[in-house]
Amino acid sequence: MEATLEQAALRAPTLEQDQRDAAAFTGNSSRDHGGDAAEATRAPGSAPAVTSRISVQKVCSVVRKFGKFKRNLVEEIGFGGMLKIRMLTRLNLKFSAWLMERVESNELKIDEERILKIQDHDVEKVFGLPCGTRLISPDTPEPSEACIEFLRVSSNLSKGAHSLKAAEAYLLRDDINEDSSKVQIDCFKIAFLVFVVGHLLAPSTKYDYISIDFWAALNDTSRIKEFNWCRYVLEHLIRAVRKLKSDIRNRHKTIHLVGCHVFLQVFYLDNLDLGPLSKTWEGLPRISLFDYESVKKMTEMITNDVGGDTSFAGANVRLLPSSIFKHTFRCAQDVCQSHSEEPFIPETNQADIASDLPCHSPGFGGTEDQHSPINPMLRSSFTETGPEDFSNHLRLKYPSLVGHPLAAILEEHNARIMENISQISNSYQIAMFSFMDQLLGSISENRCCCRALGRTNCLLRSPHAIPGNAHRTPKKRKSQFYSTVTGRAIQQILGKHKKTRGNRTS
Repeated sequence: MEATLEQAALRAPTLEQDQRDAAAFTGNSSRDHGGDAAEATRAPGSAPAVTSRISVQKVCSVVRKFGKFKRNLVEEIGFGGMLKIRMLTRLNLKFSAWLMERVESNELKIDEERILKIQDHDVEKVFGLPCGTRLISPDTPEPSEACIEFLRVSSNLSKGAHSLKAAEAYLLRDDINEDSSKVQIDCFKIAFLVFVVGHLLAPSTKYDYISIDFWAALNDTSRIKEFNWCRYVLEHLIRAVRKLKSDIRNRHKTIHLVGCHVFLQVFYLDNLDLGPLSKTWEGLPRISLFDYESVKKMTEMITNDVGGDTSFAGANVRLLPSSIFKHTFRCAQDVCQSHSEEPFIPETNQADIASDLPCHSPGFGGTEDQHSPINPMLRSSFTETGPEDFSNHLRLKYPSLVGHPLAAILEEHNARIMENISQISNSYQIAMFSFMDQLLGSISENRCCCRALGRTNCLLRSPHAIPGNAHRTPKKRKSQFYSTVTGRAIQQILGKHKKTRGNRTS
């Protein structure tokens, strides 16, 4: 029985590990992004910056240097599709994030009427990867001679087998040819898998690093194509979706995309009716039809501005022949069932992959106990606005009003509202200070707790005198006020209570 997606998520690195990796990545991003995009900068008050380590450009630049013998070795393990990838010098990471937000379980849900199922064979059609019957397990078997040799050589070349630079250095060795030993040839195949997984199929947030959770599939290079590498890519992509939604929910200022989000771009664009820009039905793997210019033009054609947020839903879905994508396209009233052997996730009562994250509407609404799928969030609700943003918005959207008396009236009214909000906030804090003083004063007058402990003076009476109007100038933070008035008294009560219980016990 094939493992479910939840089981795969359990055996993979945790979300907290990914977030720690992302924090470490932030420190390295200014030195070397290592990806195909430059969207890491973030202006104050703007939407979150988006970064990614994925690099189609790196894969293409290395593969181009392969001779006929090395290319044949790649074909032998079933990864010939990687040799046909076109150069994508830059990736629209906002487009990737937009798509990832709309992935729910095994579906890409654009809206209620446009839903695309995502299955193993879709990855096979896009990348030409092996889609065998054996699942890739993170278990580490007894290493083969080739694995041991690769570990030894990669340690000498760089930081070890987890280093992408070490894998790249081995791939570019000149002594890998017809005269090479079997161990050297097997090491080349291992290095190629480490390289393409780390840069394209399942990239992480770390610089020059890959978590090799597929050693079991590398132990015998002659059986590499017996494994389901398509399922492996989707499992990591779904984990990346969960991480993205968690980062958005927690309002991270920088969003680090992991997983193979390039697949989502190609899969989505290939399913859209874009007229003359649509790709023909012929040609596998499908990614071989997508170069930088065509992806850019297709993306521009579907890009719209919706309420200040960028949307990529400006095209209808086309029904593809079963010979291209064996997926299910669901309309509002119509269902076109495919002939695919098995869906990515069995259609059972299995929990949604994002069910452990709260449902939120634009503006981060929702509670921790909600378990419905997360809805895509408007980026305009993510930004932090200030008083000057109103004037900027007025000038940008209504330039004809610049210098007009109406603009002065609107700006004056906005300034008055912002001032009132500030005054209300201060009044609320003053009321809370007064409420705390009255509450603790009432308790100290009753002295019920102190009498029970045999004390004559109430511990809630602060040793520091508080002027009657001290709370009218709230220059101290609430936390400081709390520690001064109540923190010490509560600690004394708890300490005395523990000592009394100790005496009774003895």
